[in-house]
Amino acid sequence: MVLPLSHSRALVGTATNAASVLSAEFINSQSALLSSEFFISSDFTETSEAYSSILGQKATEVLDEAVIQAGESLRLELGVSSRI
Repeated sequence: MVLPLSHSRALVGTATNAASVLSAEFINSQSALLSSEFFISSDFTETSEAYSSILGQKATEVLDEAVIQAGESLRLELGVSSRI
Protein backbone atom coordinates (compact mmCIF):
# COMPACT_ATOMS: atom_id res chain seq x y z
CA MET A 1 0.00 0.00 0.00
CA VAL A 2 1.30 3.44 -0.86
CA LEU A 3 0.18 6.67 0.79
CA PRO A 4 1.58 9.80 -0.88
CA LEU A 5 2.73 12.36 1.70
CA SER A 6 4.21 15.02 -0.57
CA HIS A 7 5.62 15.44 -4.07
CA SER A 8 8.79 13.61 -3.01
CA ARG A 9 7.73 11.30 -0.15
CA ALA A 10 5.37 8.36 0.33
CA LEU A 11 4.60 5.99 3.16
CA VAL A 12 4.85 2.39 1.90
CA GLY A 13 3.40 -0.63 3.71
CA THR A 14 3.94 -4.26 2.75
CA ALA A 15 2.40 -7.59 3.69
CA THR A 16 5.87 -8.96 4.38
CA ASN A 17 8.92 -7.62 6.15
CA ALA A 18 10.75 -7.24 2.84
CA ALA A 19 11.52 -3.61 2.12
CA SER A 20 11.89 -2.30 -1.40
CA VAL A 21 12.46 1.12 -2.85
CA LEU A 22 9.73 2.24 -5.22
CA SER A 23 10.42 5.06 -7.64
CA ALA A 24 8.05 7.98 -7.98
CA GLU A 25 7.63 7.02 -11.65
CA PHE A 26 6.50 3.51 -10.68
CA ILE A 27 4.08 4.76 -8.01
CA ASN A 28 2.61 7.42 -10.32
CA SER A 29 2.21 5.11 -13.31
CA GLN A 30 0.57 2.38 -11.21
CA SER A 31 -1.74 4.97 -9.65
CA ALA A 32 -2.79 6.17 -13.12
CA LEU A 33 -3.37 2.60 -14.32
CA LEU A 34 -5.62 1.88 -11.32
CA SER A 35 -7.48 5.21 -11.29
CA SER A 36 -10.83 5.00 -13.01
CA GLU A 37 -11.34 8.62 -14.05
CA PHE A 38 -8.57 11.07 -13.12
CA PHE A 39 -5.34 11.78 -11.28
CA ILE A 40 -4.09 15.01 -9.76
CA SER A 41 -0.85 16.66 -10.79
CA SER A 42 0.66 19.99 -9.82
CA ASP A 43 1.86 20.61 -13.37
CA PHE A 44 1.22 19.54 -16.94
CA THR A 45 4.24 17.80 -18.46
CA GLU A 46 4.93 15.10 -21.01
CA THR A 47 4.99 12.65 -18.10
CA SER A 48 1.58 13.67 -16.78
CA GLU A 49 0.24 13.53 -20.34
CA ALA A 50 1.58 9.96 -20.58
CA TYR A 51 -0.28 9.10 -17.36
CA SER A 52 -3.47 10.40 -18.96
CA SER A 53 -3.02 7.97 -21.84
CA ILE A 54 -2.87 4.94 -19.49
CA LEU A 55 -5.58 6.15 -17.10
CA GLY A 56 -7.81 3.34 -15.88
CA GLN A 57 -6.32 0.53 -17.96
CA LYS A 58 -6.14 -1.81 -14.93
CA ALA A 59 -9.03 -0.39 -12.90
CA THR A 60 -11.74 -2.65 -14.31
CA GLU A 61 -9.40 -5.65 -14.39
CA VAL A 62 -8.67 -5.33 -10.66
CA LEU A 63 -12.34 -4.72 -9.84
CA ASP A 64 -13.49 -7.70 -11.94
CA GLU A 65 -10.98 -9.98 -10.20
CA ALA A 66 -12.09 -8.77 -6.76
CA VAL A 67 -15.75 -9.51 -7.61
CA ILE A 68 -14.87 -12.99 -8.86
CA GLN A 69 -12.85 -13.74 -5.71
CA ALA A 70 -15.65 -12.46 -3.46
CA GLY A 71 -18.16 -14.65 -5.31
CA GLU A 72 -15.93 -17.71 -4.99
CA SER A 73 -15.42 -17.07 -1.26
CA LEU A 74 -19.16 -16.75 -0.72
CA ARG A 75 -19.79 -19.90 -2.78
CA LEU A 76 -17.32 -21.87 -0.64
CA GLU A 77 -18.74 -20.47 2.60
CA LEU A 78 -22.29 -21.44 1.59
CA GLY A 79 -21.23 -24.82 0.22
CA VAL A 80 -22.68 -24.11 -3.21
CA SER A 81 -21.28 -26.10 -6.16
CA SER A 82 -19.07 -24.31 -8.68
CA ARG A 83 -20.42 -22.35 -11.63
CA ILE A 84 -21.76 -24.21 -14.66
